[in-house]
Amino acid sequence: MAKFFNRLRRSLLESKAFGSYLKYGIGEIVLVVIGILIAIQINNWYEARKLHTIERNYYESFVEDLKADIESLNSHRKVTEMNMASAQNVIRVFRSDLAFREIELVAPSPYDDNDTIILLNSISRAGFIWYPEVTDYTFSDLKSSGGTSVLKNKELKKKIFRYYALLSNYDDWKIQKDEAQRIYQNIQAGLMEPRYRILSNYSEEERVEFLAQNTVDLDEIIGRVRSHPEIESALNAMIYSQDRLLLESEFREIRAERLIEALEVELGDI
Repeated sequence: MAKFFNRLRRSLLESKAFGSYLKYGIGEIVLVVIGILIAIQINNWYEARKLHTIERNYYESFVEDLKADIESLNSHRKVTEMNMASAQNVIRVFRSDLAFREIELVAPSPYDDNDTIILLNSISRAGFIWYPEVTDYTFSDLKSSGGTSVLKNKELKKKIFRYYALLSNYDDWKIQKDEAQRIYQNIQAGLMEPRYRILSNYSEEERVEFLAQNTVDLDEIIGRVRSHPEIESALNAMIYSQDRLLLESEFREIRAERLIEALEVELGDI
């Protein structure tokens, strides 16, 4: 094709047909411009498609992160309810004048299969606060890469940023809850030996073996619980902290579910 145009141009020049050559030159320029515009349009289409794919991938990743958050919140709820029941057990022992075997204790876990295990694990679990995880891999990547402009839906972008901004509040009230945990754990250290405090981490077979090889002086442990002047207030502070944590987790789960719905609607539209 190039050879054809070159021959045509030389032919026109040799024949001194200037008007025809001028028309040919203009036509050649027009063809070049059209080619450039087409190339630009193709490039723009390719870039738009690439950005569209990136945007969709971000939305899909946000959905996965939020589902992981909800799963973590469900696990957290079960653990927190178990810890609160454990604290209530210790309060029952503290308030009661009955012999240990006559006190009605609740088994916080299905693995707490006898009164001795219930008491030891309750004293141990009552001092533990577990915070649900925040899965923010996608949000962190979005911010660090400077890719926030990729998200075209401004309202949805606001919801995403608002969700993760609210999670940053955890750091503020976590300090207060950690203080309640620290106070009780200091008390807990004087109630029973460290080897009893990790009993809840044992498997059922390991617990049976442990109790068979160790004599647990329950009367001494119960005496320490009942004689400690600050244990009830410390346990109530733990229960309050856990209850507030459950409430905040419930709100967080609702926000996560609503954000997933908004993201899935957007994914259906783009």
